[in-house]
Amino acid sequence: MKRMNISQRSLAAILVCGLVVAGVTSKQVLAQSRGPVAASIQPFMDDHTIAGALLVVADKNGILDEDTVGYADPFTKRPMTKDTLFCIASMTKTFTAVAVMMLQDQGKLSVDDPISKYLPEFAAEQVGVKVADGTVTLRPPASPMLIRQLLSHMSGFTGKPNSDERAPLDHQSKELAAQPLPYDPGTHYEYCNKNFAVLGRLIEVISGKPYAQFIYDNITTPLRMTDSTFWPNAEQLGRLVKGYGSLDHDPWFTPRDIFRFDPNGTPMVPWPWGSLVSSAADLTRYCRMFLNGGVLDGKRILSESAVRQMTSTQTAHFIDKNGENGYGFGMSTSRFDHNEPGVISPGDFGHGGAWSTDMRVFPRQNLIAIILMQNAGYLKGKDRGLMIGPFNQAVLKQYGH
Repeated sequence: MKRMNISQRSLAAILVCGLVVAGVTSKQVLAQSRGPVAASIQPFMDDHTIAGALLVVADKNGILDEDTVGYADPFTKRPMTKDTLFCIASMTKTFTAVAVMMLQDQGKLSVDDPISKYLPEFAAEQVGVKVADGTVTLRPPASPMLIRQLLSHMSGFTGKPNSDERAPLDHQSKELAAQPLPYDPGTHYEYCNKNFAVLGRLIEVISGKPYAQFIYDNITTPLRMTDSTFWPNAEQLGRLVKGYGSLDHDPWFTPRDIFRFDPNGTPMVPWPWGSLVSSAADLTRYCRMFLNGGVLDGKRILSESAVRQMTSTQTAHFIDKNGENGYGFGMSTSRFDHNEPGVISPGDFGHGGAWSTDMRVFPRQNLIAIILMQNAGYLKGKDRGLMIGPFNQAVLKQYGH
């Protein structure tokens, strides 16, 4: 066994004494030793807000930093690993939007077309107007619903889904078309899954393929996203993270079923707004495509103009006075710099998911930040944004130019 010399022993003693005096815990030392990016979420591990996370930083060319913390399954103590899979929920919307923009690139539609041009059930769409006595009268919309309004949540749809989400997309589209709109298309912004149910059906009608098949054939397969699927097989289910909710007492977590995937059962209807499963490696490739202007490994997926449309704020006149966020086509957009509050940012974009996944692209800094967790219910007063903000700031501070 190699022995420390006097100088080494003295230095070690000084370090230990310094840590004791400063009151630094072993958890804090561990966080510091992992580097600032992983350390940015260590407080949320320490207070049991989350059980684990997978973190990736990348640029146009590949991964710069990748780390795992905690558990993929806090109940069996299965550790988080780099090949863990996640239900990415509303991040699925970005794939649906890419599919629509691909069809525009192919000349098969324009985002300025009325949706009724392709889905005739919307030709009879009505707007419900409340009159003085509280009753609702119906009238035709002031202008037809456009594809761009569905992509940017400005179609007039509001509220939670009230159609059968397990039904085929053609059934869902017809049911939604029969519901009166609370607002005229283009006059109100409200994030709503109904928009992307209709877009999923639009993709089927124009392409002649089932929605999921179009996504596989034109996005995930060309980008070599081998673990991105609406129907994980048995092997992939073994790598799927376990959903949980946070508690304010020990035991710290409670199991939460996110989706019940059964590789031997009848496949669930794919949700164009939120049922894709994916991995950090796949999402990194996906974001690199956007950062490279629609191209990855020499293969063009989207035109540069389609990328610009998707990642530009389409809802500027609906953003609240103090708000930082807008929406493009299937993408959340940011108007302010993450390091300097109040400073306008040149087009940061990305999307999160309800189960605490998030991807963000920073074009000015040539950076991608991906944080994947699977918390399906936080303690009162907490949400995933508490972790995503510090994580993105740490990424920009450590790797930004």
